[in-house]
Amino acid sequence: METPAKKTNLSLILLVVAVLCIVCATIAFLVTSDNDASNPNADVPTSSPQATGSSGVIVEKSPTPSPVPVTPQTPQPVPPVKYVSITFDGQPSEKLIEDTGLVFSDIVCYCGDYLEDGSDEYVEAIYAVLLRNASGKDIEYASLRFVTTEGEDLLFNLSNLPDGRAIIVLDANKTPYAEGQQYSLQYQKVTYYEDMSALSNRVFYVDLGENRLQLTNVSDSDFIDLSVHYKYLYNSNTFLGGISFSGRIGMLNAGASANMTPSHYISGASEVVGSFESGLLP
Repeated sequence: METPAKKTNLSLILLVVAVLCIVCATIAFLVTSDNDASNPNADVPTSSPQATGSSGVIVEKSPTPSPVPVTPQTPQPVPPVKYVSITFDGQPSEKLIEDTGLVFSDIVCYCGDYLEDGSDEYVEAIYAVLLRNASGKDIEYASLRFVTTEGEDLLFNLSNLPDGRAIIVLDANKTPYAEGQQYSLQYQKVTYYEDMSALSNRVFYVDLGENRLQLTNVSDSDFIDLSVHYKYLYNSNTFLGGISFSGRIGMLNAGASANMTPSHYISGASEVVGSFESGLLP
């Protein structure tokens, strides 16, 4: 038969054992939690696209950005005047050609599209001449004939050259270029306009792009048969090719506008040099 003292001792022992078990369990839980927190490979929930912060605000995952479509760059139009090169024979030296108002700068070597007959046939290394109109007047037509030291004839024809502008004219004979030549002028002829700008000042031009022109009659008179003349550009002050191209618009009443697409006109590579008509209605 157990005495009260024995029962008390047994209860104390059981209480101590229970406390020890609780302490051990707590220590084990804390150790496990620390290990999980320091383990970068610990499992994380992936089934939910959302996570709840300690403040209770739902934090959404940032969506993966969609790839931005890349629009290819549209190549800029290249003027179809495909000259390959113009080689200057030494340093240009300006010399006034007597009784012409034309300044001779240089004989050059030209490779590219042949522009003088509108054929655009490719030519390899032919003669061309660089000239400038210093006459104080607009040139209607000019023709120059040179002979080389080897006896080759070089013929250069040009039309509609405004005062102060330069031009590169290709040899009408397409003579193959040879280095180290001397050139003697054998013939020259030049005719001038009385006032090439008189009519042009009554016609307003707008380049609409895509090789189109808009013409507006800003005068008080109707044009019976209006046409425009234009040339190719080498740079902002120099024309390429002696030839002038023309486009006919026909009748254009005072104050009216009309659009046209001349056959050889190239937006950005051509310049209108004048407008002409067969007469004015009274």
